[in-house]
Amino acid sequence: GKVLEVVGTENDPRAASLIAIHSHGIPTGFSEAAEAEAKTAVEPTLAGREDLRDLPFVTIDPVDARDHDDAVYAHPDDDETNKGGFVVWVAIADVAAYVRPGSALDRDAREKGNSVYFPDRVEPMLPETLSNGLCSLRESENRATLAVRMVFDKSGRKKGHKFVRGLMRSAAKLSYEQAQAAIDGQPDDKAGPLLEPILKPLWDAYRTMKIGREARSPLAIESDERRIIIRDGEITSITKRASLEAHKLIEEMMVQANVCAAESLEAKRSPLIYRVHDTPSLEKVQNLADFLQTLEIRWSKGEAPQTSRFNKLLDETRESPNAAIINEVVLRTQMQAHYSADNIGHFGLNLAKYAHFTSPIRRYADLIVHRGLIRALGLGTDGLTDQDIAQIKDTAEGFGLFIKLADTGADGLVPVSSLGQEFFVHDDKMHALVGERTGKRWPLGMGVEVKLVEATPVTGGLLFEMLSDPLPPDPKMPRPRLGARRQAAVKPRGGLPKGVRRGKRR
Repeated sequence: GKVLEVVGTENDPRAASLIAIHSHGIPTGFSEAAEAEAKTAVEPTLAGREDLRDLPFVTIDPVDARDHDDAVYAHPDDDETNKGGFVVWVAIADVAAYVRPGSALDRDAREKGNSVYFPDRVEPMLPETLSNGLCSLRESENRATLAVRMVFDKSGRKKGHKFVRGLMRSAAKLSYEQAQAAIDGQPDDKAGPLLEPILKPLWDAYRTMKIGREARSPLAIESDERRIIIRDGEITSITKRASLEAHKLIEEMMVQANVCAAESLEAKRSPLIYRVHDTPSLEKVQNLADFLQTLEIRWSKGEAPQTSRFNKLLDETRESPNAAIINEVVLRTQMQAHYSADNIGHFGLNLAKYAHFTSPIRRYADLIVHRGLIRALGLGTDGLTDQDIAQIKDTAEGFGLFIKLADTGADGLVPVSSLGQEFFVHDDKMHALVGERTGKRWPLGMGVEVKLVEATPVTGGLLFEMLSDPLPPDPKMPRPRLGARRQAAVKPRGGLPKGVRRGKRR
């Protein structure tokens, strides 16, 4: 073999991301042609755009965010027929103005598909000249935007929307924590002057939208996001991200903007890439019902899956000792969301139609949706091409105990071979690893003590030794049939086994 590149040593923590990039084949860098195109990009002008610079948009992002896709602004609706309603603006970076179909930038972005984020670096979908520069909605700088103006009534129902291509200027860059602290009565010097004219109307609008969201009843599974703190290339701590109302405000406004994109493209009979999420399969729901039965929680197996029913379960068990494990099992019951040219709706959000529109700096699917809107709504000549339309369908579509550490959220494996001489089988219905002979079990969510045996920085793998004992057999659980190992290992073949003759029928 031939050494092509040295990415670092095993003991260099900063090399771990590079090793991951190479081992997973993640495209890196940009072609010379793409870099040259990015360097020729110029500041946007008002030509062909609506002037939105008088609207005090703000960006609200993680404190360490560098690329700002979206900005928001809201105010009470002054229409006499919509008393108590709100006008909500969501401005999204107009990436399509800089990344033209068929260009070198477009080819590179399509190959990458997404920006990829590591603890110490980002492999962006677009060159930094654009991703952190002209496409990023930076504070006090003129930026091209594809914005949507939405009108909601006092019950949180969307009455209408309109897309415009505009020129905007962000009034402020805020972190989630800054915005939340201001609303909670502890504004800093930057957020303080924005509280009355900008932040309070945003929160009032969100609380109105929330009425509609609760009526829709999207799936309310709690997330367990972690933030990795790095200093001088070393991970110093891993913290759990607090769930703030500011996060939910931005999430709901982005969801509604995404719905508007799907609705507008459907209304114009334009092809588009949907973000779809299928209804849980009957088998998954039956497994959930069987598992809940072990906790003496009733769930009818014949019940049609509905987000409101899942939410009722989560609400009723939120304060119970089993809350975390039930949340995890409900999550496992769901199907995987994906992109598709065919719409089946979005079960988790409880929406009939949904598309990704709000992150075109870091997701190519969003850029395709932007181009679709530009073409369908007559907003410019840089929209979806016939070739894009033809390619839309293509663009869219170790056995053991896994242990999650309570402090860091890191995952690792206890190999089943290290659990003794007994053969263990996985019970899908009960979400447990069960001993074939003794019935001793390791159920999902059981707290255990483990010892770290091996850590592999190259793959991020952790290998543990189990220090805790399994739980005794559950009399309510059927014992695995003896010989399941042999039956699972040998697939039945056609005909009779060797040495066996067929007897005569009498």
